[in-house]
Amino acid sequence: MTEKGETESRCWVWALSLYSVRLVGKGRKVIAGGRVDCRGASSPHELNNGKLFQSKELVVYVMHSVLRVGLGHDTHRLSAGRRLLLGGVEIPHEKGLVGHSDADVLLHAVIDALLGAAALGDIGEMFPNDAEENRGRDSADMLQRAYEEIRRRGFAVVNLDCIVFAQLPKLSPYKQAIRRRLAELLEVDAEQIGVKAKTGEQVGFIGRGEAISAQCVVLLEKTTLEKRE
Repeated sequence: MTEKGETESRCWVWALSLYSVRLVGKGRKVIAGGRVDCRGASSPHELNNGKLFQSKELVVYVMHSVLRVGLGHDTHRLSAGRRLLLGGVEIPHEKGLVGHSDADVLLHAVIDALLGAAALGDIGEMFPNDAEENRGRDSADMLQRAYEEIRRRGFAVVNLDCIVFAQLPKLSPYKQAIRRRLAELLEVDAEQIGVKAKTGEQVGFIGRGEAISAQCVVLLEKTTLEKRE
């Protein structure tokens, strides 16, 4: 890019950032900006000296925002001699979860929540448990494929909140690692991920240590810009 081109690009960004964003209705925002001649301007402050509003190339966009909520749940029984994977993190334990894939119950719940929010069915439809290609499959790979479908439709994750129900092992030492791994897989900040752990209080199949369950809720957002003349 030429020096002139770089200057014009920078001015455009400044102009957009200096014009205020106003709410004009539920789910709508107005974003306005204009190309300004910033030659001789040493700072964005100088650019704001009335020049933006005098620009004849003012462009106005209306930003439409669509929010979708998805709920996910899964349960897998425990069995000796298997790896225990939760949220893409291997956790030392004498038992692991049983399933057609690697049986990561938390990632399966996340997948269900994502697909549900985008009205794309459920994990069993996208990854049938009788398909040979899914035998022993890495659930992180399954999550990434599901998220690609979500993003292809214009959605992005706003936040994800999860609960893992397990009598044993104690999950407190692993919660931050699980948060980081989920954030990595969904390409968001760890601050957008919540992970909580609950026991079964020795009641039911969770409390007896027979199985582990996971539940989560996800918020997705799709934004589009409509140019207004």
